[in-house]
Amino acid sequence: MDPTSFDRQAPTFDARAGLPDGALAAMARAVAVEVLSPAAGWLVEVGAGTGRLGRRLEEACGAYVAFDGSFEMLSRTTWASAPRVQADGRKPWPFADGSARAVFASRALHLFEPEHAARQTMRLLGPRSGTALLLASRRRAAESVSERLRREMRRRLAKQGIFGKARGRFEKRLFEHCCQQGAAVIEPVAVSSWNSTVTPADAIANWRSKEGLAGRAVSPAVQAEVLEQLTAWAETEFGDLAEPREVTMAYVLTGVRWS
Repeated sequence: MDPTSFDRQAPTFDARAGLPDGALAAMARAVAVEVLSPAAGWLVEVGAGTGRLGRRLEEACGAYVAFDGSFEMLSRTTWASAPRVQADGRKPWPFADGSARAVFASRALHLFEPEHAARQTMRLLGPRSGTALLLASRRRAAESVSERLRREMRRRLAKQGIFGKARGRFEKRLFEHCCQQGAAVIEPVAVSSWNSTVTPADAIANWRSKEGLAGRAVSPAVQAEVLEQLTAWAETEFGDLAEPREVTMAYVLTGVRWS
């Protein structure tokens, strides 16, 4: 997906998809524990967005740099002490070979092909003993309204011959590439959890505002058709789409490490 597609989302991204301050602080502390090693180099964040998490990562870990494909996302960062670069993550990442002690991404790396992400990660890391690739993801209960909507949206998209990117499949392929080069998987741990409220109407409206669905580029006509079908399905399943529903969220850290 073209990273500049996030330019349009930038003004409302944190309000729509941002995480609580407590969850961000907890993730930064968890990452700091994982990057304590004798290996020298930067903590490189891939897909830094508006920098709300990056600020905490620099405070907790030091020696932090980042890049993002969206100029508008980066321009909304009020904190600017660390180097932040605009770069297309589908191309070679903008840092030197062996310059990183850890590569970190929160809800971003799945936008790229796993083989490319693995190659660039290992180029930045060496890979050397003590280095790590760390991924943070937001997860919802499987039977929550949000996940049921997401599964149905993907099912209807698949009927159009378009198969969305899936975090689980992406992580499996990414970690397999890294483990072939001597890494070992870090078991997932939920570093923070909280309750939130969503409405089906807002979830569908958010998908309407995006360019593409499920991490894939789709035509406006297909996007409109899929979401119209999803709206009709949701009205049958949930009734009033404006009614708030509680969702339990978790912020999970996983990854691989070279020992």
